[in-house]
Amino acid sequence: MKRIVIVLIMGIIICGLGSVQAITYDAEYSLYFAENPRVEDISINSMDEESLGYFWGYVDELENTGFIQIEEPLESQNCIEPDVCTSICPSDHELKTILAAKYAHSIWIDKNDLVPWKLSDFTDAELQQQFLPFTCFFAVVDYSPSYAFSYMVENDLIKDSLQNTFYAVIEDLRTADWKDSNGFLHGIGSLDPTHTAYTLEQALTTYRPGTLSRISRRGCHTMTRITVALLKSVNIPGEIKTSGWFTPGHSSAEWSVVETVLAHGDDLYGIDRATPTRELLQRYAYYQSNIDTPPCMGDIPCLSVRYHRLNNLKYPDRDLLMDCRRPYYKGAVSCEDYVSDTFGDYLTTEELDNAKSCLCGCYVSSLDGINPVNLGDFEILARNWLITGCHKQGDINGDCSVDIGDLIHMSQFWLNECGCSIIGDLVYNGNVDAKDLMVLAQYWLENEI
Repeated sequence: MKRIVIVLIMGIIICGLGSVQAITYDAEYSLYFAENPRVEDISINSMDEESLGYFWGYVDELENTGFIQIEEPLESQNCIEPDVCTSICPSDHELKTILAAKYAHSIWIDKNDLVPWKLSDFTDAELQQQFLPFTCFFAVVDYSPSYAFSYMVENDLIKDSLQNTFYAVIEDLRTADWKDSNGFLHGIGSLDPTHTAYTLEQALTTYRPGTLSRISRRGCHTMTRITVALLKSVNIPGEIKTSGWFTPGHSSAEWSVVETVLAHGDDLYGIDRATPTRELLQRYAYYQSNIDTPPCMGDIPCLSVRYHRLNNLKYPDRDLLMDCRRPYYKGAVSCEDYVSDTFGDYLTTEELDNAKSCLCGCYVSSLDGINPVNLGDFEILARNWLITGCHKQGDINGDCSVDIGDLIHMSQFWLNECGCSIIGDLVYNGNVDAKDLMVLAQYWLENEI
């Protein structure tokens, strides 16, 4: 083990803002590293003496106060809007203190059993993700592990298992139809034209004026980094990917510890707002089972989008149904054209025909969005009877008038339970077959999936 020789008190160690500090060596950490040699090798054995000094200083601070006080990088402090600083590169000194703080915080959590899982459970590759060195922050300046951990604690996001904690974070950050206080909205554009990187604290506490939604300032690049940062703060390793899972120029995130992918950061606030949180992200098994599924035929970015399009059919959200009822808002001449434009590249011909029939038939008749089509929907239609003009509620067929045509359309689906998906198709390949049985068997009796 790489150690600084200690008798009773470590000698002089350069720490924090350059002050001199004496640090008492904690024998418990010596025992911890003796029992966790892989953690030691991948974390502190990579540090130089200066960084080790910071590390032990932060360990002492955590053991005494439970919190690391660390300064925001000077470059981040000095980048004041409307300046655009999409990347923040700390000085060498700042990098050493930030990395030492992150390493100390992770090991402090593990040594004191502050979460129900252990670093020793992870593979070497996963430990390397947890203790990954870096040189710059992009989009989100995640410099304080204690702030991220405090957010997790204050919002009751640390659950009884790693799996449940993972999905609690996804639930907290996502935008969903059932949430009064939504997660994030895409920030690039009119919602927030500022592209400057902001701190993790600012990202998690800055709301769009007049709303309960926070802003993902640089879209998918921001969301992936926020998600990875929060999960790493409780020792759930993950990594950012800029290719492979989605088209170039976008950010993905991957967590091998749960065999799960956020293929595109924007998926946390896309048109999957009615999809249950545990079905929102792709699992490795989905890609493995669909490598030969048309129309993607092994194209991973295509499969990533196909997954969400099939979820859109299984769980259509309010925005999708509104677009189907008012396709002209999206530049389409009819609901069928809108569905073709949105779904056509990712579904087979049969699946696309089913999507048109379902979304443009039963679902547009469900004006209140509640199954089945019944008096609640008829009441909305009657309330707007004979109103003319496009984009009116009750204009089911899109002819800019609420009239007998809409009533006839609704009557065709009276008391129908609207649904577009195939029940039992667990791998999203358009069939219920042996592949679905294999997935069912893999997770049999696991109540966390």
